Amino acid sequence: MEEEIRKLGWWYQYFPLPGGAWTGNGAQPSYQPEERWKLIEPFVPADLSGQTVLDVGGNAGYFSVQMKRRGAKHCVLVEPYVEFARQARFVAEAFNVKIDVRCEDIHTYCLTTDKRFDYVLFLGLFYHLKYPVLVLDRLAEMAKQRMYFQCHLLESENDTQDFHFPQLAFIEKVYNGDPTNWWIPGYSALEPLLRSAGLKVVARP
Repeated sequence: MEEEIRKLGWWYQYFPLPGGAWTGNGAQPSYQPEERWKLIEPFVPADLSGQTVLDVGGNAGYFSVQMKRRGAKHCVLVEPYVEFARQARFVAEAFNVKIDVRCEDIHTYCLTTDKRFDYVLFLGLFYHLKYPVLVLDRLAEMAKQRMYFQCHLLESENDTQDFHFPQLAFIEKVYNGDPTNWWIPGYSALEPLLRSAGLKVVARP
């Protein structure tokens, strides 16, 4: 198992597989998705039997696996990078769950599919998209029950002004060592963006 993991290259998501082997070595900028999962887990139904899930930018598939382990009937994971899509297929096999892994650009998938899903996972992806609001609007249309959304922010949550100009900062070159970072919203911009897409904020885990 460890040999197969090494053959699959560098892993962004660092977590244990059945049998005890961990993906990658955990060196930065890898992160442990379990920490993020613990925040949203109380808001995910314990029984997802018969439900469908879309995981955009799903990377190695940790969150898709969690939804499948709760009984989700069908899960589509969209990941634009070939290396991470291969890892997601490997992880699904290791956990003995069926995940439909699509190696495709997120913009293209969202604008060309007519499918809808009970639950949409939109975690850690918004700021990696060149046209993030377009994708947000489309995913809001595709989510039948709930969207789980996570994003880096520029401002503090303690900013409580009723109104001022929200910020959505464009990054021309490299941010935090990553050339795929394009936009980072301020706290005051994030909820208006979500509401303008037709979503209602029901919790801030």
